[in-house]
Amino acid sequence: LWHARHASNVDTCNASTSSFAPSTYSVVQIADLRKRYNIFNHHTQHKIGAVFFNAKDAHATNCSAVVVAAYHAREPATTNVAISVVSRLFKDPVDACDVAVVWNANPSGYHQMWSSDSDRPMQRKNAQNVDLNRNFPSHRALPPLRKYNVDANETSQTYAGSHASSEEETRVLLALTKERNANLVL
Repeated sequence: LWHARHASNVDTCNASTSSFAPSTYSVVQIADLRKRYNIFNHHTQHKIGAVFFNAKDAHATNCSAVVVAAYHAREPATTNVAISVVSRLFKDPVDACDVAVVWNANPSGYHQMWSSDSDRPMQRKNAQNVDLNRNFPSHRALPPLRKYNVDANETSQTYAGSHASSEEETRVLLALTKERNANLVL
């Protein structure tokens, strides 16, 4: 997985995973989600990577899960949790559930925060100063959430963006959960 996080050639990573994937899975694949869903903004060049575990019996049980890590740039420990989930899925496969693991859903914010010239240490937002949790359409539609959690002030830690799903990270995760028909998102 370290190789997948830093490699420019996803096909090379896929070739290496197929050699040690448990037989429980019909496919184990590593993908750049921005490329998979054709979602690109001019300001971001970082990949949003995921590992897909497609179980042979998942369609019979209609089970699909998506695990998302590092959505806030200041929470890098969640990437370690995602890597642990991937390791566990290789060691102890889930027989009847498709699982997708996104190990860093906010690579631009992560890169910006941890770069040596960053002026925003420990920020939770992406590189465009948007709190990605609050960029989802549901946060703008429901009055209780809108009242307490969405901020239109760009300097706020809870700035929700110019409009719902304005950020590519949000659109990528929406496309992923739709494609996978996920009944569990962590």
